[in-house]
Amino acid sequence: MKFDAEKVKHSVRVIVCTLGLLAALGSLYYPVIKHSGKSNNYVLLADSILHGRLDSEEYFHDMAIYKGKYYVGFPPFPALILVPFVAVLGVSHTKAVLVSLMLTLLNIVILKRILQKLDISLSNAKWIIIAFIFGTPYWLAVVKSTWVQSFFGHIIAVTCILLAINEALGKSRWYLIGLYAGMAFLSRQLCIYSLILFGCLWWNNTNSFTFGARMKSALSFSSVFAVSIVIYLILNWLRFDNIFDTGYSHLELSGFLKERVDEFGLFNPAYVLFNLTYMFFQGPHIVFGGGDNLVYRGLDRFGTSLTFASPFVFVALAARWNKKLLTAAWVTIALSIIHMLFYHGNGWVQINAQRYTLDFFPILIILVALGTKYVPGLLWKSMVVYSVVMNSIALFLLPAIEKLLNFNTELIISQ
Repeated sequence: MKFDAEKVKHSVRVIVCTLGLLAALGSLYYPVIKHSGKSNNYVLLADSILHGRLDSEEYFHDMAIYKGKYYVGFPPFPALILVPFVAVLGVSHTKAVLVSLMLTLLNIVILKRILQKLDISLSNAKWIIIAFIFGTPYWLAVVKSTWVQSFFGHIIAVTCILLAINEALGKSRWYLIGLYAGMAFLSRQLCIYSLILFGCLWWNNTNSFTFGARMKSALSFSSVFAVSIVIYLILNWLRFDNIFDTGYSHLELSGFLKERVDEFGLFNPAYVLFNLTYMFFQGPHIVFGGGDNLVYRGLDRFGTSLTFASPFVFVALAARWNKKLLTAAWVTIALSIIHMLFYHGNGWVQINAQRYTLDFFPILIILVALGTKYVPGLLWKSMVVYSVVMNSIALFLLPAIEKLLNFNTELIISQ
């Protein structure tokens, strides 16, 4: 019987897509059916905004407490996205996960356009999109975006950064790029490092312009982005009486996080070894607890490293691009990682992911796409398959088995 390589490749693609789709639908059951909008801080903040206030009437997880009032101490833009939904549907029926799903469809379209601009073949682009959506922390953020707030903030930030990159590689309307970058910053502060790449893209794209035209484009970008900074500073002052007080120091922490911050503060070199281990070296593993250490607790809630959860990201090391742009992209990623390594938390609670990496993943996935041109297809596509399978097991299969067998694990996916 003659071996048909193309038929095998097609079969693998079908299997991966089917597995990813089934796992995605299965993992969405509890977030969509069981959760109320009251379990998302950004929904609560959207409701507060509709009532002309910045504080919340009651405390919910991860809120900052200042002068007896409860605040969502995180960047506000995701709440603004939810305002019209809350206005129409009310708090209880506003489910951020459904908004995340709509944005995911948009992100697929945007990422496809970006890959076309980078001369990535359509067949490879499909693999890269699958890798990004189902083989990274992205799908965890979608699933959990109905719970607490930072997961939904990740989805908004990713969308804004992708929009900015697509614009920079296309029409290069710098006021729009500044707007998208500003919205990303007002969703996740670490997105500010993306300015390094956008600055280099500006330099590269306007190199043939006259001096006056270059300054005009730079001014349009910087002035629009500056508005986001001003908004954030004013918001800090209105909430915490200090333009530089983001509210993180007023969060009600407990357990090991409280012990860490009480002893070392929000940022400290003491956190580097732990965060570095989970960023690059920690494999997926099941945790056991109880007095005899035999009680099943599910997958490690500190997550799994990039190396073992999404190994295809290392294809980015083979990327070839404009030298300045490539350097700027890696500097953006490196500074983001260094910042994360010194932070008191690594993204806990999370499963099979390091979700903070979503702050730079839209840039990293571009480097991955460029790297696929110089890495054997069988190698990097096999790593994509592995990543999708791992996410499917972690976010759907294990939780389903645990519920079937009535394990009392209190897993993140079932909260």
